[in-house]
Amino acid sequence: MSYTIGIGALLDTETFNLVRSLELDAALATQNYAGLGQPPHVTIKRPFQVVTLDDVNKLCKLLSDTAQQTTAFSVSYSGLNNFGDSTLFLAVQPSKELQKLHESLLSTLKTMFESAESVHEGKEMVFHTSVAVNLEKGQLQTAKEKLRNDVAVSCTIRKLGLFLGLDNNTHWSIISEAELA
Repeated sequence: MSYTIGIGALLDTETFNLVRSLELDAALATQNYAGLGQPPHVTIKRPFQVVTLDDVNKLCKLLSDTAQQTTAFSVSYSGLNNFGDSTLFLAVQPSKELQKLHESLLSTLKTMFESAESVHEGKEMVFHTSVAVNLEKGQLQTAKEKLRNDVAVSCTIRKLGLFLGLDNNTHWSIISEAELA
């Protein structure tokens, strides 16, 4: 058996609720509820596979160690964007803190697991918070029209989360959280 894992920066309560509200608005407008399958977060490490529960436990330890070496930092959203026609997201303004965290995790994961790197990582990484996923033809435009007021908000990241993909990665559960230093 293998496990699909992702790592994200967890949002404060106010921002979490705002993003969840956007997800609900997009879901109701498109009748596509796939975006509700994951807790709102900023993607730090895109999903990758590990083989054993021991690997998952190693990642929980890595998350804790990484959090202890990272101080709280702010992120700002710069509005809506999309990946093709299938994913609508809130774009996160690039920051040195996010890039450093991402690159540090990639480097450490490369020594732990040979195939932990995913496409569109490293210099190509787009930090984002998904709002609607697995959209079908026409749904992206519908969701964009519903959410046409771009969201310009900032929040302070104080926790990291380790996500486990469930049900063929249609649902994601936070299996470990770690407070930043």
